[in-house]
Amino acid sequence: MERKLCIVANSYEPNTASTNRLLSFIDEFEKSKIRVELVFLHPNRKADKVIAAYQYVKVIYLWDYPMLRMKRISQIIRMLFGYPIKKIIRGNSKVFLFGAPFLVASLVRLCNVQVYHERTEHPSVIKLKFRWQQKAYLEACKRLNALFVISTALKTYFVNIGVPEEKIEIINMTVNVSRFQSIEKNTSLDKYLAYCGTVSNNKDGVDDLIRAFSLIHQKYPKIKLYIIGKIPIQSEKQENLRLIENLGLKDAIVFTGEISANDMPQILKNAYALLLARPDSLQAKNGFPTKLGEYLLSGNPVICTKVGDISLFLEEGKSAFLVEPRDVIGFAEKIIYAIENEDVAKRVGFEGMQIAKQNFNSETETKKIIEKIFEEEK
Repeated sequence: MERKLCIVANSYEPNTASTNRLLSFIDEFEKSKIRVELVFLHPNRKADKVIAAYQYVKVIYLWDYPMLRMKRISQIIRMLFGYPIKKIIRGNSKVFLFGAPFLVASLVRLCNVQVYHERTEHPSVIKLKFRWQQKAYLEACKRLNALFVISTALKTYFVNIGVPEEKIEIINMTVNVSRFQSIEKNTSLDKYLAYCGTVSNNKDGVDDLIRAFSLIHQKYPKIKLYIIGKIPIQSEKQENLRLIENLGLKDAIVFTGEISANDMPQILKNAYALLLARPDSLQAKNGFPTKLGEYLLSGNPVICTKVGDISLFLEEGKSAFLVEPRDVIGFAEKIIYAIENEDVAKRVGFEGMQIAKQNFNSETETKKIIEKIFEEEK
């Protein structure tokens, strides 16, 4: 029997963690010869579309429907659950909502449709617009055929609100191992440390990272810090620029802005060490930093804070250098240790790479999804 699945996602956002995760699943569905209709509900700012060509995956852009070519497309879809999405789903008995929490309550009420849903953030982090929608969503989660989550804390949360434990599957963060396989380190460059991600103090502790680096700079003034990624909050940007100025780091820290997905592996590979000073928070406890997988695959030593499930995978001094959240001095000490003990740092980087290949491999994680969705067809 041919296996078929409809996947519904909010929008296609190239080079973002969410879209990269989705595409890693899609690549494995394609390899498994599963017939997939991938539906994007609304466009991003540029109305980008998937470049890759598939044999078994059909990509549908809901905004291409003539009746939905209007200004408030996303609001109409959310409020009315309109005709086009019903038409698409009607021909599919299995629907996987990749995000799109506003559709969960509507879909679980449909007859002859099995609904699967992925959640990578605590519901309090990304709320629905109205309180009644949030309540309806959480109630509807209890009726899902399966719920895929990214962390043990998130699984515990949904079990506590009444989702049957046997319906919840933890799907680890996923990375494409092949992106790093042919990348060689350029040793002729000046030594630099690197952070990549959403340049945010609240989410990733970029201000703590700057403070820790100031201690590195005092001892090793030639080493630079590359901060890679988009700066979403202008007030934090100004705050960090003032911090850099006050600490005398203006010429030592480089803000690269966003880097293309194609260029990212080389930049991470060329770094001496990769840094993540994420503070402890609701988001950190329940999510998992997708950048960590790419950090590890670079083969470079990783210095990061012990938040969420990170300690379940990485061991201090063996596969990473781990620090308590908000411990700026401790974070700096780990970086200095890695710089001054290069053989140890290389070994830790190698072990971290093996952990990523074993635990964050998109092939093995997607297989868990496929087995859950199609288990009754075995």
